[in-house]
Amino acid sequence: ERNGTWKHRLQGENVIGRMYSVSPSDVERYHLRLLLLYTPGACSFDDPKTVDGQVCQTFMEAAKRQGLLRDDTEYERCMSEAVIFQMPQQLRRFFCVILLYCNPTKPVDLWNSFKAHMTEDFMQQIDAETAEPMAFYAIDGKLKEQGRSCSDFGISSSTSVPY
Repeated sequence: ERNGTWKHRLQGENVIGRMYSVSPSDVERYHLRLLLLYTPGACSFDDPKTVDGQVCQTFMEAAKRQGLLRDDTEYERCMSEAVIFQMPQQLRRFFCVILLYCNPTKPVDLWNSFKAHMTEDFMQQIDAETAEPMAFYAIDGKLKEQGRSCSDFGISSSTSVPY
């Protein structure tokens, strides 16, 4: 029987039963998920949007006002989570989404932290020295489809790819 209210767990633990991944390109849903992770006791759609007694217009605005987007910690957490279940090609695509839609403060640090994971498929066929520039050019190609490039984010490849 459902009556529209939350019930305390029988074990007494404060856990979320299931929380699906959401792409940062789905801006409002992504920020709603972020707020739900860090806002205890939310019972309505207005609860996560409420910061210091004021209801924000969007979930993104509420996340910013709560200080959840001050640095790249959230994007590092997202990438760390994605590394667990995404293939390198999907990771590169996800990295592009973060660059294009989230404006990380230190994109070069994010690249350096996760480039080993984004090059794993190339390293199956070639050496690590060549795999990194290949991943870089794959990411740059995806960004160029959107009218941007790695250089727009300060990311550069120190090596050229031998063809």
